[in-house]
Amino acid sequence: MYDVWMLGPLMIPVITVVVLLSVIGGLLYLRYLSPYKHKRDNQVRDLTANTVILTAVIYFFGSVPLNFSAFVNDPVSILSYPSGQNEFFLAVTAAIIYLVFKHSRQKVKVTDTLAGVFYVVLVADLLFAFAVTETGKPLEGGLSGLLPFTEHPVSLYTMGLSLILLIWLHYAGRLSDEPVKLMAMVPLWAAGKWVISLTNQSAAFLTIYLEEHTYLVIAAGAVVASSIYYILRKKQVILWKN
Repeated sequence: MYDVWMLGPLMIPVITVVVLLSVIGGLLYLRYLSPYKHKRDNQVRDLTANTVILTAVIYFFGSVPLNFSAFVNDPVSILSYPSGQNEFFLAVTAAIIYLVFKHSRQKVKVTDTLAGVFYVVLVADLLFAFAVTETGKPLEGGLSGLLPFTEHPVSLYTMGLSLILLIWLHYAGRLSDEPVKLMAMVPLWAAGKWVISLTNQSAAFLTIYLEEHTYLVIAAGAVVASSIYYILRKKQVILWKN
């Protein structure tokens, strides 16, 4: 069980505060340290923040539309129902629909917004891993006697993955005209998270508990979406040239 803070009649889990601070840290990183920190990138940052907020709201209250008949009969019990993988996919779907709608009306390139979201995800994951110092399954074989720990340092793996991709993102710079790099980063991140999940008791992301194969689904989905985007973009270039 996680520790809780009492705020009058409210019980606030400390881990929830850690997640919130980690996400805020990701947004601040995007605003002040990323290649999208300039004034001309206001729309990118606003869309990123709105997407993150929408995803969080849908995730935490997604049990309502998924269990609407039960909500009508007993709303309090449904609102207290812990969100899980179904709510996560509902939130991601809502975020995708929101981004498609907004990009059809605003002059912002989708790769820039996705890069902004990816920055927030990487930094939040890194900060959360640093704060919780999570360990996983016991080490087996010869490594257990050579290393200074007896269990897999899951947090260390997570921080390493996030840091490598953050450096790569910074090296890539603005991704307006280089979508191929983003196409490679997201599946690699998902695949890396899947490998890390094999050393852990669960495949949790922040406090969202997922099944191990979920990361593979995310990786495959990113590849498919990137391929469709690349094909459509290529057709637009051909039509423009003709």
